[in-house]
Amino acid sequence: MTTNNSIRIIFAAVMLAGGGVSCGVSQSKPDNKNPEAAVAANAVKTFALKKDVFSASLRIPGELQAFQQVDLYAKVNSFVKKLYVDVGSNVSAGQLLATMEAPELNAQLAGAESRLRQRYHVATVHQGSQFAATSRASLRDTGSPEK
Repeated sequence: MTTNNSIRIIFAAVMLAGGGVSCGVSQSKPDNKNPEAAVAANAVKTFALKKDVFSASLRIPGELQAFQQVDLYAKVNSFVKKLYVDVGSNVSAGQLLATMEAPELNAQLAGAESRLRQRYHVATVHQGSQFAATSRASLRDTGSPEK
């Protein structure tokens, strides 16, 4: 048990020596007698946030690259009559980029207009002959002399 007691005595001595050192006056820290000066030195400027319109702008050059490339095809055969923009030009929404000409569509349109005029003429002639026939029939019914 004497070894056990001697260990306790050594432990108590070390603790007392450590306690005495830690309770001593330290010369490394200055004495702060003015707490307002310490607070002012550590003060941080703050401001209140408010909702507003973002007024700053940033312009930097760049190049857009597509995720995917797609070939464009017209629904009908046509030719580029006039090209209004070039590769790399700035464009805006709704701006006319090119004028296309489709001779086959123009021919189809002319044929449709011709058929329309023909049918209109036939209908007009048919209505005229029908009007004449009904006029003759009505004249017969009334007893008027027919020419």
